[in-house]
Amino acid sequence: MRNAATYLLSVILIAGTLSAVVSMATIKWIYPKRAGERTVTTHPAAPADAPKPDTKAEPQPAPTPSATKTGSGTVAEARATTPEEKLALDFFRKAAAGDLEGAAAMTDGLTTAILADQIQRHAPVPGRVAQLPGAPGITTVLIATANGPMGMHSQYQVTIRQNRVHGLKGPMAPEGGFSPLALTLLDEEARPLDMAPHKGRALLLIAPRAPEPGLAELLTDLQQTYAPQGIDVALVLDMNSPDWLAAAREGGYAGPVWRVKARLNDVPLVSRGTLLGAYGVLIDRDGYAVASLASLEPLLYDLPDQTPAAIAPVVFRAYGLLP
Repeated sequence: MRNAATYLLSVILIAGTLSAVVSMATIKWIYPKRAGERTVTTHPAAPADAPKPDTKAEPQPAPTPSATKTGSGTVAEARATTPEEKLALDFFRKAAAGDLEGAAAMTDGLTTAILADQIQRHAPVPGRVAQLPGAPGITTVLIATANGPMGMHSQYQVTIRQNRVHGLKGPMAPEGGFSPLALTLLDEEARPLDMAPHKGRALLLIAPRAPEPGLAELLTDLQQTYAPQGIDVALVLDMNSPDWLAAAREGGYAGPVWRVKARLNDVPLVSRGTLLGAYGVLIDRDGYAVASLASLEPLLYDLPDQTPAAIAPVVFRAYGLLP
């Protein structure tokens, strides 16, 4: 029944969407869920000392709802921190609520028909909004959403130019349906890896194919920079990669090495591609595969003079690997 429902939902969405993408759930990762745990979230849980719902506090201006119930959990309120993010979020919410003319008036020519097809009919709930890297004069805002009875996740990219919405991509989601990410990770000696210490942390898994010069150095840079910030970076030797461990060590990489009896490039992701001859997966702090290693490619954002390490903090923050 689950596969049949997923297939029917995919067919319906493919038939009508102008962006020609499959709208479906982001991939659940290997963290086991305990009874009572939420399964859909886009922000870290509130601190233990956060006020309880019945705690008296000073009166505050009435905000928009801080959370929205979906079919499989709670989606935290999307928060905009820059004028471009606020513009993108206001535009998106107007379209999702059915104010198509109001949303279209904020654009450089997107029609109400486009907005009805790409946004309104999916009833998306914004869960996270953040800027991606962008060329001068153009800002691309990522809006991650969850909606529907199966807790579907998707992503939209809203391009801002001269204080107007210039472009819209989405809904974008991985291919392949609601399949779980079935990876059994092993340590360097091929023993089962205890994932408990990594729960609540983000992961960057990098699997080389034909590694280019600079990959070992990039691995080292990312691992040393972001492990203290809650992102575990690991070289992963999978079924498609040669035993690149010796070369990585010779290149100066001293970080963790994991093994997996699978192909990392088979993981369903919104986008695919390599970076310095390697495939990889970005796993956010809630355990979802949210992007490929190719999202660290500067050319993807028309930034040929930048380096992957330079744009990494913006990319990690946009996809929820950093707070």
